Amino acid sequence: MSDPDVLLVLGLSWSERQAALRVSAPPTGAVHRLPLLGCRLGFTTVAPGPYCTGWHDLDPVHGGWRPCRAQRLATTSGQCADCALLDQFRFVHQGHLGGYVPAALEHVLTAPHRLYLATFADGFTKVGTSVEHRRTARIDEQGAVIADYVAAAVDGRLVREAEDLVTAELDVPQHRRRAAKVAALAHPAPRARVVERHAETVAQVAALLDRAGFGPGLVPLQERWAPPAAMGALAAEPPSGSWLDYPHDLRVGAHGLDVEACAGPAVLARTGPDVGAGTLRYLVDLGRLTGARIVLGDVTSPEAEVQETLF
Repeated sequence: MSDPDVLLVLGLSWSERQAALRVSAPPTGAVHRLPLLGCRLGFTTVAPGPYCTGWHDLDPVHGGWRPCRAQRLATTSGQCADCALLDQFRFVHQGHLGGYVPAALEHVLTAPHRLYLATFADGFTKVGTSVEHRRTARIDEQGAVIADYVAAAVDGRLVREAEDLVTAELDVPQHRRRAAKVAALAHPAPRARVVERHAETVAQVAALLDRAGFGPGLVPLQERWAPPAAMGALAAEPPSGSWLDYPHDLRVGAHGLDVEACAGPAVLARTGPDVGAGTLRYLVDLGRLTGARIVLGDVTSPEAEVQETLF
């Protein structure tokens, strides 16, 4: 597709504690970041796809994101088969198990890492890892409401051994679907219960790592992640117990969103400029746009019917 106005949505990303929608202009692949907080995002989806979002070149000097030159539809994890083969980052999760590790990935696996626990608004906790220099952004993009760094590791192999141990011994999962993260924000559990469950898991993991004896390469931590200011109202319990789910499919038609807060892949937004007492705010899962082709413009969302009981 050569129309210069058409953009491919690569996904929502966090940098310097701010969320932005990453888009590229096919076929050149020039990448742009569309700021979200305090901005109006107006667009029309012209093709839902999902189209391939390209691949990551891991060269430490000249690497970076590369576009899908064929502009194919995605088949697995947002990529076409050819781009998935080129993207060597997929081997990162088997490096600590003795599996094949391409040379381009060594600089990732030999870098310092953090082990963290992130708990979502419904009380679900996952364990995860992050390279040291992305430790804050990694949790920002998760959509968690509370998180702790529980260990610092000398490299990516050791931290993943610790991560696997936490999963095996304490049944703390390493993954959570994006849709479930957003649903947790929309319909949260009581915050006191969430905080209590998180504290219990942190204590259990600390005791487990102490018993495991990883040696000097893994240093226990007690460091709390601070929610970004951009989370705004999403960092607290909703005033009515839950947020309204955005009632329209982002992958079809026109949408106009005035963004008031951002959390992970979601935003809290109005569909019009009115900010009076009766203004409706919706939780919108922008992750659903990944792989879609859109055109930016001064457009509005369709009218929505809201049940009176929600007031």
